[in-house]
Amino acid sequence: MLLHAQREGADYLYVAAESVEELLAAPAAPILPLSRREEIASVTDPALRRAKEAVWVLLGRMAREYLGRETAELDPVRNAHGKWCSPLCHLSLSHTDTAVAVALSSRPVGVDLEARYPRPETARRFLTPAEQACYEQLPEAERADFLLLCWTKKEALFKESDLPHFLPSQMDTASLPSTSLFVDVGGVRHAVSWCCADP
Repeated sequence: MLLHAQREGADYLYVAAESVEELLAAPAAPILPLSRREEIASVTDPALRRAKEAVWVLLGRMAREYLGRETAELDPVRNAHGKWCSPLCHLSLSHTDTAVAVALSSRPVGVDLEARYPRPETARRFLTPAEQACYEQLPEAERADFLLLCWTKKEALFKESDLPHFLPSQMDTASLPSTSLFVDVGGVRHAVSWCCADP
């Protein structure tokens, strides 16, 4: 499902999420680059292996549909910080056991997708003091969603940035531009967040 589509001249941003099952059940899945096939084949956890394969299927579909390119043309590689990059576009990948998300952009971009809620006792480890104060003022019924959205925003912001280390307690989500929402992907509720550098 396409979550965001924006194109103005050479500037663009596309974000999509799909279920692992639907992506892997579809005929004519894109051929993965050899290095990705080898890496995926080495994964011992079957659910993780399927999710890693599915995220590349979605990347291939989006590259073809929105950029008119094949996955191999994007030549995606990991940079020194382990983040995916391409000489043709900016991209970001995320997956859970049941769903995947991909963002393609003309500018640095990050996307994160999560279905599992952080435990409340972990909040102090990744919230800033301002976020912690906001969290504590929320009704109990809204706190879990707040934590999950904060986490996905922080992950997306980290993926979009040039930062070498993920330091979530130092990332204030209130002051940084991002988009976050809950979506049903494959019958499972997921939080999805993305952010894109200013033009």
